Amino acid sequence: MKNKILLAAINARFTHTNLALRYLRNHVADLDYSCELQEFTIKQFPKEILKNIFRAKPDIVAFSVYIWNTDICKILLTEIKKILPDIKIVLGGPEVSYNAEKWLMQYDSIDWIICGHGETGFRYLLENDLSVSDKIVKINNPNFNHIPFPYSAEDFPEIQNKYLYYESSRGCPFKCSYCLSSRSDQCLEYKDLKQVKEELSWIIEQKPKIVKFVDRTFNADKIFAREMWKFLIEKKPETKFHFEIHPALLQNEDFELLSTSPTDQMQFEIGIQSTNPVTLKAINRNQNWSESKKKIHKLISLQKFHVHVDLIAGLPFE
Repeated sequence: MKNKILLAAINARFTHTNLALRYLRNHVADLDYSCELQEFTIKQFPKEILKNIFRAKPDIVAFSVYIWNTDICKILLTEIKKILPDIKIVLGGPEVSYNAEKWLMQYDSIDWIICGHGETGFRYLLENDLSVSDKIVKINNPNFNHIPFPYSAEDFPEIQNKYLYYESSRGCPFKCSYCLSSRSDQCLEYKDLKQVKEELSWIIEQKPKIVKFVDRTFNADKIFAREMWKFLIEKKPETKFHFEIHPALLQNEDFELLSTSPTDQMQFEIGIQSTNPVTLKAINRNQNWSESKKKIHKLISLQKFHVHVDLIAGLPFE
């Protein structure tokens, strides 16, 4: 009988879906394991999540740990082996990747922590039949183009009315001091443009309500971004697309292209973080607020998109 893996996602909201665990599922689909994915939210009581894990009776449970689900994951780590004493627990994600030793010291229930991009490390663990003595698994990040497409037809229609997440790039060219994407192991890497268009064409056929690109700075490569916006404008999908962009990188060519977009086909999230030049310097964030403000107003003036901006509370000198 195949060993059973439960990929347990604990999302911030019911409308969210977990991209990372779908990558893992599809990346190990050819191995001699059965994978089940269950999605929960931080609004659920830990006992309810534990009950579902117990009912699934997995041999291995894997959690992707983020800032929003850290507290509930810590509760689960103290309880799971009380009801399933032989289960193996695997953690990954940004909240454990860079302080794995601390987590292992605090929670002896953890069997392995996978650091960095999880696909290769998780596969390595399974290919070695869990016979990996080091509890911290660090494998070089894989070539992004070699990672399988995360979704399958079986995911729909369950996630059709939820946020569907997609990434065409990993890493970030900026070095903002507060952000994990600024680390040296998070260098910017793009998926092949042709592959992205093929994957998005398939997604559009499934007609999800909204696709949110999780690219850290979608328009870091201006040519790539324009190609994608042009592709979507020509496709005229029913699906709405969400992008996180840096306003300083927008140029006249972008505004001209975006002005041809159907109304409400796209929406933009812009990370301002701070307008204080002293603060911006302290956090190593290059931004001329007066210039960025002009470009944000210009984007809004097209009257085509929902645009919202983000600020971070509690930065230095504020």
